[in-house]
Amino acid sequence: MTDDQGPHWIHILLKGEEKHDRDVYVEELERSSLSTIVIPPLEFKYKNIEELNKLFIRLIDSNKRLGIIITSPRVVEAVARAVSLMNEDLHLKLNYLLDSDLIFPIGSKTAEEWRKKTSLGCNHNAARTGDGLGLVDFIRGFCDRTLQEETILIYPRGNLANRRIEDELRRVKNLHVETIEIYETSVRPNLADMVTTELKNVAKSTPRVMNVNFVCFSPSGVYGLRRHFDDIIEGCKQSDMEFFFSSIGATTKVALIESKFRVWSTACKPSPRSLVSSLLGALNWSGGHKGVRISSGKVIPTDGSLS
Repeated sequence: MTDDQGPHWIHILLKGEEKHDRDVYVEELERSSLSTIVIPPLEFKYKNIEELNKLFIRLIDSNKRLGIIITSPRVVEAVARAVSLMNEDLHLKLNYLLDSDLIFPIGSKTAEEWRKKTSLGCNHNAARTGDGLGLVDFIRGFCDRTLQEETILIYPRGNLANRRIEDELRRVKNLHVETIEIYETSVRPNLADMVTTELKNVAKSTPRVMNVNFVCFSPSGVYGLRRHFDDIIEGCKQSDMEFFFSSIGATTKVALIESKFRVWSTACKPSPRSLVSSLLGALNWSGGHKGVRISSGKVIPTDGSLS
């Protein structure tokens, strides 16, 4: 989206725990001539699967209407693992008590994984919300309208998730939220080295100023970037670069702001097409939005990307 005299743009997708041979985001961006690098910023492991199984069994005994908040495909996998520990009788009872209208996934990919691994339905309107903040508003409104009896909503979450979801939903009448941590996420200790190595390789192939846009897919990725950003600047200090910061969804946008990064663009939904649309819109905008500039070994203050 630049001419030969303009800066060379590179979009670094900070997503997930590992690279894949085929990445639908990379494919969609490159179809729009957006140069892209994927760097997995996180390390990840499951935990408390047996405890989740025991929670399901306890809630089956309560004989109450049940639902689940599913924030990502990894939550689907954790639920599937916990359910696999049950005997067939308990599994059937759980499926009977789970109300598909109260299965709240974030994003179409998560909803698809849920259907594939459980053969159960889910709330398709919830899947369209796209992020945690939108999902909370949807659940609150849906439950306020529909709940006539005490209902239990299970919220399996990661160790880095904030408390916004459960704090907001505890105010809903007839709704009880059961929270359990089912995976551990940590930032890769070599994240700065991974980023600077990739950027130096790109810099060798272009004489132009580089505009580097970090696209964060989750608050965890934002916090990892914030933790290592000074080291990234130090590693790239001999290059002429300007850094920008983008997000997938409103929740990650809030994390960027809280981490003192100025947001350049935000994709409304967790989809490749939505990301491309937001990036093209930002690239075509001539409002003078600046990033964090490095030139001749110095960090040049700009118009407030970091404070």
